[in-house]
Amino acid sequence: MSKQYTKAELKKLEDTELVKLSQEGILAAFDELLNRNSHRIVSMLTQKLKSETDAYDVAQTAAVKAYRSIKSFNGTSQFYTWLYTIALNEARKRVATSETTHSEYRINLIKHLPLRAVAGAKTQKIPPPPRI
Repeated sequence: MSKQYTKAELKKLEDTELVKLSQEGILAAFDELLNRNSHRIVSMLTQKLKSETDAYDVAQTAAVKAYRSIKSFNGTSQFYTWLYTIALNEARKRVATSETTHSEYRINLIKHLPLRAVAGAKTQKIPPPPRI
């Protein structure tokens, strides 16, 4: 049976120690790592995605991926750098997906416009897709 740690004890530990505990399956240690790093991750994602809501969604996805992969974290970089990379990759996926969705929206919009409207589409700006 693994040792139980209080929040106060975990706060005193270095990130490297918290990573080791996380790799041993101590969820509270991983939670502490996220608490230490989530603000910077969300700030970075908000800048990249231009949406706080999207930033929180991507941060949550990145946290789940990091948790599932924590045993493969080898410590050659700091935990923050590793988490940052995961979050940035997830943000890139989100942007690529939203650009694809936007392109599909424009194509579908053109398909359903009358021929006169399509002919004039070169000079008319097609509205962006609705944010959902």
